[in-house]
Amino acid sequence: MDARRWAQLSPLLDELLELDEDLRAQRLQQLAQAEPSQAAELSRLLAMEKQSTGFIAEPLLGYHDQSAARGDRVGCYQLHELLGEGGMGQVWLATDVRRTVPLQVALKLLRPDLADPHLRARFLRERDTLLQLSHARIPRLHDAGEEGQLYLALEYAPGEPIIDYCRHHAATPRHCVELFLQVCEALEHVHAQDIVHRDVKPSNILVDAYGEVRLLDFGIACRRGESLEPAPDDATRAFTLHYAAPEQIRGEAVDTTADVYSLGVVLYELLTGQKPYRLRRQSDAEWERAVLRAEVTPPSALVQRQPANAAARRASCLRGDLDAIVLKALQKAATQRYASVTALATDLRRWQRGEPLMPPASASSTGWLRRWRRSPLPPPAQA
Repeated sequence: MDARRWAQLSPLLDELLELDEDLRAQRLQQLAQAEPSQAAELSRLLAMEKQSTGFIAEPLLGYHDQSAARGDRVGCYQLHELLGEGGMGQVWLATDVRRTVPLQVALKLLRPDLADPHLRARFLRERDTLLQLSHARIPRLHDAGEEGQLYLALEYAPGEPIIDYCRHHAATPRHCVELFLQVCEALEHVHAQDIVHRDVKPSNILVDAYGEVRLLDFGIACRRGESLEPAPDDATRAFTLHYAAPEQIRGEAVDTTADVYSLGVVLYELLTGQKPYRLRRQSDAEWERAVLRAEVTPPSALVQRQPANAAARRASCLRGDLDAIVLKALQKAATQRYASVTALATDLRRWQRGEPLMPPASASSTGWLRRWRRSPLPPPAQA
């Protein structure tokens, strides 16, 4: 597969991987009706991902003579296992051979045949962003350089996406909130440096075997208030649609409140097992319309309708303050959300202690809760 084809498939693959099995099948069926060959390739990639131990562990792009291989050396790093691969390059588990006690790193490589200055600039921007960060929940940048190709040597952070971790451990709402607060700690540090992550989503939040959280992937991070336009020939979005704030979809300059919105989507999914919007068709256009205009069903209402004996107990736990917290984070207008990740985390800690939320809890979210209680569950958003 060449880089241009991967650039077309990559955003669709990201979209499919974020859906549950039923919605994924529906979306593939829609794609097959429009472009059967594309749907067939996506099905093959999904099957490869399911069989692999890491995300897309099998090579997707034809690197030919320039391809890195197990055992190769890039600078002082020896490659051991391919962890992931995309249109811009690869991520390898590698060791620094200079050390007496070998240090494992995640070595991110930019494809050597990519001469596009926009992609090189994005890669170097990620390096510069990581140099400003120093937090236990963010993998450290150990080294960066160019040995035939640009590379970043990052602290290796094993684990599984936070959604999968909570599902596998049957996490209670309280446990989900405890893990989520670790994500907030990392983002508070990021925002203190005037940096906006712009791609907060479950696959960028890993939980290790000890329940410790790491926030990954600063590839599209930017300075507060900055609006980064894609290169003219870049057909891919610089964010993940399902977790993007309305202002990102509109192409506006983003503040840290865009990350607050993305956190709200992640928290909603942790608590309910589903994303905030109920759509009739899984298309990009409908997702955009939902994010921009559709009202969010309170988490407790969604859980209460799920066919499980424990659903009523979980809904009871979510009803009230947790509903209000999530809905405030998911407000369409940035000015109506929590002003900061710290404010969001403060209300969650108050909920943990059984204390009242910070006043005002959220005039807009509590108003929506009152309207919902007087009316039935809203129907799926329509295109």
